[in-house]
Amino acid sequence: MNKHKGVGIKDAIYKLPPKHITVDELLQQHARYIQNVRENELHIPRLKEVDLREIDRVCMFQNEPRGQVVIDAIREILNKNNIEGKDISLIVDFSTTSHSENGISLCYKVQSEISAEKALTLAIGNGSCALFHLALKTAISLMNEDKNIKYAVLFAEDRVIGRRINLPFNVLGDGASVVLLERDCKEAEVNDIEFISIGKYHDILGINHYEENNFNVNKFEQYIIPVYHMLIFDLTNTVLKRNKLTIKDIGLVLYQNMSFNDYAGLIRILGIRPSQVFIDGLKGRGHIFGSDLVINYCLAREKRLMNRGQNILLISSGAGFSWGATLIKYNQSIEG
Repeated sequence: MNKHKGVGIKDAIYKLPPKHITVDELLQQHARYIQNVRENELHIPRLKEVDLREIDRVCMFQNEPRGQVVIDAIREILNKNNIEGKDISLIVDFSTTSHSENGISLCYKVQSEISAEKALTLAIGNGSCALFHLALKTAISLMNEDKNIKYAVLFAEDRVIGRRINLPFNVLGDGASVVLLERDCKEAEVNDIEFISIGKYHDILGINHYEENNFNVNKFEQYIIPVYHMLIFDLTNTVLKRNKLTIKDIGLVLYQNMSFNDYAGLIRILGIRPSQVFIDGLKGRGHIFGSDLVINYCLAREKRLMNRGQNILLISSGAGFSWGATLIKYNQSIEG
């Protein structure tokens, strides 16, 4: 039975800092690391050939105060939808790396800045880039339990500490994203969410990117690569079967921004057409943790690729190791 019916995505927004750094610059900065990975760490020929220059550039924070970019985004989305801070009853922080200056979640600062005094504040922080699914599932569960919650704000603001390039898998960017949930929302109904974690992979990849041994390339290639897309396949089929759908019923797949090589693997394992997967969010942004899916949702909507009555599948993974899939029914007209 569908447990998520009745709560949907009212709106979404993202913001990126103005400064950027090119992938060519990053390749030059970390030339020794990259050479070592290609010559001594990687063994799969296909992965040795991955060229992350396709991403072109990523944005990076400079002196922006922590939380300021996401607070500006929240104010913008509330103003656009004629909602005040006092109307927000739930605030969920799904940032992977960021926090306030004093080390705690940004949810308190957000609550204060938007004057949402009555809002329940919550941080979903297990260090995974798949946190968007978990934040969404938690928020909807709380909204189903407490019928007084009409609006919820989910947000992430992430900034990289240290090395931005993890060859051959991704280039990390900075940015912020916001999702506004509404009870009885018809624009984009959240129909299902599935989230799994496999703790035995916990020591392969972390989020303290300034540590050279934080990403164990050997273990990632040996243990994660063989099961990575297969677990996505299993996760997707679980959601589809539960909703009596097949992959042919999915109009659009939104995926995280890793590399075009990763997109190709997703397309192969799901047996879908390349046109069914939105890939335009990768170039110029790179991987912005849990915000990837929100960014791609916004971009696909701007490009009018999400049609009324369409089933949309959002998929991502993260350190820990976790995988998540969310099924949305998009009901907004293209003109909207």
